Amino acid sequence: MKVLQVHCRYLLPGGEDRSAAAEAVLLRRRGHEVVDFCVSNADAVGGGSYRLARALLASAWNRSMGERLRTAIRQHRPHLVSVQNFWFAVSPAVFGAAWSEGVPAVLTLRNYRLICPGALLMRANRPCEHCVGRSPWLAVARRCYRGSALQTALVARMVSSNRRRGTWGRMISAYIALTEFSRSRFIAGGIPAERIHVKPNFLMEDPGVVAQPGDGAVFVGRLSPEKGLEGLLDAWNAVPAPLSVVGEGPLRQWAMARSAGRPIRVLGQLRAADVVASIKAVRLLVMPSIWYECFPRVLLEAYACGRPVVASRLGSMAEIVKDGETGLLFEPGNPADLAAKVRWLLDRPEEQLRMGRNARAEFEARYTAERNYDQLMSIYQKAIAESESSHGRAVVLGGPR
Repeated sequence: MKVLQVHCRYLLPGGEDRSAAAEAVLLRRRGHEVVDFCVSNADAVGGGSYRLARALLASAWNRSMGERLRTAIRQHRPHLVSVQNFWFAVSPAVFGAAWSEGVPAVLTLRNYRLICPGALLMRANRPCEHCVGRSPWLAVARRCYRGSALQTALVARMVSSNRRRGTWGRMISAYIALTEFSRSRFIAGGIPAERIHVKPNFLMEDPGVVAQPGDGAVFVGRLSPEKGLEGLLDAWNAVPAPLSVVGEGPLRQWAMARSAGRPIRVLGQLRAADVVASIKAVRLLVMPSIWYECFPRVLLEAYACGRPVVASRLGSMAEIVKDGETGLLFEPGNPADLAAKVRWLLDRPEEQLRMGRNARAEFEARYTAERNYDQLMSIYQKAIAESESSHGRAVVLGGPR
């Protein structure tokens, strides 16, 4: 199979970029050809206000980008177009290009942008579903995207215009949601249920389990409000154990100031291997996010290393972390409850080891590359069948005819 992978890279590399790269590696190792169609928003963001304004105005349907993808499809003749992230430089025009060329398109839903202009289903530091199943224009007055009414309006325009165009219901052959919870929100938002398939993230390389844990806990993630960093540092006033904070983001300087004189180290962005090493060096991972999350890769890394997770009882986290089995869940946004759950687990090394073993077993059963490959191929075949049905023509080796 030949797959053309479309991805718009983020300014700060994160889990979505790593997941997209891992999927390409997985396919190549299984003998498939992957053609990269990658762009970055950095060119527009770093090109001054005029270039940024032009890119944002074109974000609803970038005709030139659509033509670029159509040219790539005609050149490479893929069996399928896999879209990982199209916002904002790529735009939904890539789906129109694939549709016009008779090639099935699969969109992986790595955030909630199709049903929430802010992409997080969060407002005022709490979950918000005000726009789900309703008009995205409701978000403009609340400035849900980057605190800007204008930029929120541009996202709302992208969502609503493509609803009218039929992009979401007609031009995309299959969607990949990362959890059942995530799938349920997209269904509520109007995405066709029969086209949304659940396939979790996975780890391309198994970091291996370490039986003997070190000391304390680690947080890994973007240093931004939705990750619950403020509540985490408040909780650590009542936790007599070291905490490592790994990641980059707008709250880094604030976190460093809050951590001064405390057993908290703010390590910044680390290489992937060093992130795994930081997990192996502690007793547990903490995930205090106050948004639903889609599927944090760091949870898989903790599971693979045999480390339990203390996470918010919220959204996809409450689906992935099995309370009392692979970790503990606490009330979202409640530092006292977070501190109590962390202390309980740190005081019981036998429970840490038991939950760590369960976490490793969960990783081996559900989140390996081998397991993920079978699921991905099943979704791709369904997408191809859907495209054949919609277009009335078969997708064969060498491309659509």
